Amino acid sequence: DVMAPNDNIIKEGTSKTATQYRQALDTVVKIASSPTALVEGVAQTNQSFGLSVPRDVYRLALQVGPITSYKSSDLYVRACRKTAHRDMSLAEIRVVVRVGSLLSRWEQNNNPITTNTR
Repeated sequence: DVMAPNDNIIKEGTSKTATQYRQALDTVVKIASSPTALVEGVAQTNQSFGLSVPRDVYRLALQVGPITSYKSSDLYVRACRKTAHRDMSLAEIRVVVRVGSLLSRWEQNNNPITTNTR
């Protein structure tokens, strides 16, 4: 499975590579100018860490949008499957959930909820 190397990066958690990976994704979330730029940055980051993910998986996550737009991760995955018109592998689900979570973080950073100060 071509997506397995990345899962190992995440599972190891405290390893130097996992830290570098998280920092790289944090940077992508901070500097992306749009949701599309974010997803492209995630794709480039994954590729640089040895993860080969089919382009349509990224497009799917972008199309379905931020995970926080759904009441649960199960509903998010269901929306992904419906949009893809097919069942998805566990590795693909992990990728779309990760990208959907990053889209949510990007959205929060770029559309902060403001409180009325009057």
